[in-house]
Amino acid sequence: MHSWKKMVDLLERVNRPKSLGFQADMAHTLLYILGYNAAEDAILPPEWDWLDPHRLDEAMKTLTQALRPWTIDFHVAQNDATVHGSGTHDKSGHHCLPNDPNGKLSIPNHAGYWLHGEDGRLTKAFRHICWDGCMFPNEVMMKPETWNSILGAMIAVRDAHGWREEQAPAAATTPLPLEVEVRKKRAKTGRPLPWHTYLSAFFFIVSLLTAVGSRWHEDATITLVLMVVLTVVSAVTNRLWNSTGGRRRVLAWICLIIWVCGMGLVYRVTEKMGKLAGHKAGK
Repeated sequence: MHSWKKMVDLLERVNRPKSLGFQADMAHTLLYILGYNAAEDAILPPEWDWLDPHRLDEAMKTLTQALRPWTIDFHVAQNDATVHGSGTHDKSGHHCLPNDPNGKLSIPNHAGYWLHGEDGRLTKAFRHICWDGCMFPNEVMMKPETWNSILGAMIAVRDAHGWREEQAPAAATTPLPLEVEVRKKRAKTGRPLPWHTYLSAFFFIVSLLTAVGSRWHEDATITLVLMVVLTVVSAVTNRLWNSTGGRRRVLAWICLIIWVCGMGLVYRVTEKMGKLAGHKAGK
C-alpha cells in the first residue's frame, strides 16, 4: 500500500470491487505523487517547484485515473507535503488545517479529480465525504475556529462537486381501494311505449274477460297463452327497435310480423269465444 501502482495491482488481483475498495485520503494520497515510501513510483520528481500548479494537477489526474474506479470512500484533507511517522515505511501524510498557509492542496479543485470521471461527469460512487483531521493537538481541537475552517472546506467541496437527489415518494401505508365494477342504471328517456304494447295489453284484458264469460272454454287457455307470448314478443320488438344496428332492426321487423299474425289468431279465437258466450246466454 506504499505505492499507488502496488495498490492498484493488489485491487486488481483480488478483483472484488463490491467487497474490497480504496479509501482515498487527500493528505495520504499526496505521498503517492511524491513517492515518499516508493520513490520508484513517484509521479513528480524530488524537490520539484510547487509554484507550478499545472504539474500538480496533471500528477493528480494520473493518480486518480488509476485509483478512482476502486474508490469507495473519500476523505477531504490538507497536507503541507511533509510526513509524520518513523521507520522506512511508516511515513504517512501530515495532516494540517485546511487554511494552513503551508498547505499544498487546493482542496475544492483537487477533490474534483476524485469525484469526477475522465469525461468530467460526477461518478456518484459515494454519497458522503469525510474530514480526516487526525494528529491535531487537543488544544487545536478545542478551538471553534478549527471546526469553522473544516466545515468551510467541506462545504466548498460540496458546493463545487455535490448534487441533489429527489426524495422518493413515501410508500403508501393504506391499502389501495378495490376497483368495483358498478353497472350504471339506464337513464329514463321518457319515450312512450309503442302502440303494439298497448294493443297487446288491451287484447289480453279482452281475452281474459271473454274467457270468464265463456266459463273458461278450452280456447280461453290458448288465447291467454298466446297473449302472454305476444306481450313478450312486443317487448322484444320494442327493445330491438330502439337499438342501433341493421341486424337488430331486421329482427324487430320479424318480431312485429309475428306479433301481427299472432294478434290475428287471437282475434279469431276471441271472436269464437264471444259467439260461444252469447249462445250460452241465449239458452
